[in-house]
Amino acid sequence: MTVIIGILALIGLAVVGAVGWAFAHGMRDGLAQWREAPPGGTSQPVPVGEPPLSLSAALPSSYQAGQIAGEVAASWHSAHQAAKAAGAGAPASSSWAAALALGSELSQQR
Repeated sequence: MTVIIGILALIGLAVVGAVGWAFAHGMRDGLAQWREAPPGGTSQPVPVGEPPLSLSAALPSSYQAGQIAGEVAASWHSAHQAAKAAGAGAPASSSWAAALALGSELSQQR
């Protein structure tokens, strides 16, 4: 019985690891796409890039979720830096709201 539980635990860890790996690579690619975007922002939908390895292809939703998370994190960071530079003293919650709105828009475009 303990052998069966051990095998199931290993399978579960492998699945969680694969999903986490795909999410992390998607987030890395999302951040990279944000850095390559024109200075005016991303008014056009950002195309979903091909994942670097076939494991990501098997988990496209995790990869895309990571990609969107990377873009949202980058947009929040740039909005927060712009507010800081302008001396507006914008609260972090408004920056988060702007980043979440962008993430929602990106997910709807895909």
